[in-house]
Formats: sequence, C-alpha cells, structure tokens
Amino acid sequence: MNFREKVKFNPLDPPEPWERPYTRAAGEFFYEYRYAGHPFVPRAAEDVPGGALPELRDVCGIGSHAEVFVIPASVRFTSSAGRKVITPTQVLAIGPRAVALWAEGPTPGIAVSISLEELAYLEDIVILLYGRLSFFSAGSRLTIRYNTVARRWLEPSLLALRKRISGGSGALPRIREQPALPYKWDVILHSPFLDLGEGPPPAYHYCATAARNRKLPAKGQLLLLSAAELIYVRDSQDPLMFYGVDRFLLPRSRVESIRAESRALEATCNGADISLAMPQPLVETAVSWLA
Repeated sequence: MNFREKVKFNPLDPPEPWERPYTRAAGEFFYEYRYAGHPFVPRAAEDVPGGALPELRDVCGIGSHAEVFVIPASVRFTSSAGRKVITPTQVLAIGPRAVALWAEGPTPGIAVSISLEELAYLEDIVILLYGRLSFFSAGSRLTIRYNTVARRWLEPSLLALRKRISGGSGALPRIREQPALPYKWDVILHSPFLDLGEGPPPAYHYCATAARNRKLPAKGQLLLLSAAELIYVRDSQDPLMFYGVDRFLLPRSRVESIRAESRALEATCNGADISLAMPQPLVETAVSWLA
C-alpha cells in the first residue's frame, strides 16, 4: 500500500454516536434549509436551543446562558476518502461540577458528560480554521469540532477549568540554558493561553525532527512543565497539514504514573492511560521532571 492509499483509508475523525450518516437527500435538505454558522456564546437564554440550558445547569452547575458555547449544525468529513456525517446543533457547558455536551439529535439531550472529579486530561488541536477539543476521563471522551474563528469565546472557560482542576502547584526543576526558540515556538511559549498566569515561568524543552520528505519543514515539539501542568505542544501530525498544532494538557496533580517507552511517553492520569509519541530526548526530560 503506497502513501496515498494509506492516507485515503486512514480515518480522519471518526463519527460520534449522535451524528447521522450523510446521504444525498439529507445533504440537499441541509444545504437548502440550513447553513453552518460560526459557534457563539448566546446573548440571551432564548438563543440557546430548546431544552439545553436547564439540562446543562443541572449537570454542570452553570449559572446562565453566557456560560455555554453553541455550535451550529454542520456537515463534516470523517475520513480523507470523502465520507461525511451531519452533525446536529451542539451546546457545550464547562461548569464547576462537570463538562457536558448537549446535542439536538437524534434525540435531544445530554450526549456525554464528565464530572470534574473524573476529568483526566485535555487534547486541544487547531489546524487553521479547524478546531477539535477533547476532554478525557478513564471511561469517557467528550469531543467538539468547531470553527476557530470563535476560539476567543471558548478560551476563558477553558482557562477557568484548568485552574479548577490544577490541584495546587508543584515544584519546578532548575531551568537549563537553551538556544533561542524559533519565532513560532517563542510565541507559543509565551502565549497567554498556555500559561495559567500563576507561579514562576515554566521549564521547557524544545526539539525539531526532520520530516520524511526533505522538501517539507521539520516538525517542532515543545514540552513544558508549569507549577500546575505538564503540557506537550507539537506541529500537527497529520501528514497533509503543516499549519496546525496539537496540545496535550495534563494536570500535574492527576498524573499518577509516568514512564518511558520507545519514542513515546506513557502516563496514567486520574485512571486514564495516555500515550504521547515524541522524540526520545523529550521523553527522558518528562520522566526526569515527574518520575
């Protein structure tokens, strides 16, 4: 199987149980009567799809409509072979008790929820206008896909959540002198979103690995340890994408074990296992920081 065939049959972003298969008839109806708008924070309770707000209040402990994130219905690809699904309107709530996603169909209601006590880690992927944010526990995953034009409305709730689950602060290793970072990675290192704004500057280790194709730029990777989190940021691993980053955020207080495997960091966070493929120098650094 050649490279193109591998990409063609490799699942891009598998469908969720509440999404329905795309058909020509359904697609024509969707595009004729609806269009996908940008996600938004409602200005009034009436702007939240019916039934979502009271259910999310009960589960998450939110106080008002201003604490939810509405993602309009859309059609999205689930594989690079062209397979598509229709995603119903969704409403995300990040509250003091839980993170939950309400879906408009096929049966309106809470599609998945994770209590803050069970929450293990976050995966935050951004590729140009495509955003995919996932919350993981030992037995559940909550994922939203959204247009990153609306990212600024989402980040305050994410920062508040990360502070809630940080569980205090841990010690930092002595920061070794490192060469100046490439511009992109220096901007990421000092991003307000990456830093919770508490404690001393994070320790970090940067490296770049050559792409298989010499004509392509090297893939950058940045490992950070703040007083509250272990954060791994890398260039998008999608072989067809060169303009995105993947972020993995692990609260230090929830990291139960960490170990080195061949070119991967294996960790258990709050009962959930995670395997992060990364260069061996970063694996060794992470283990030395937290083991």
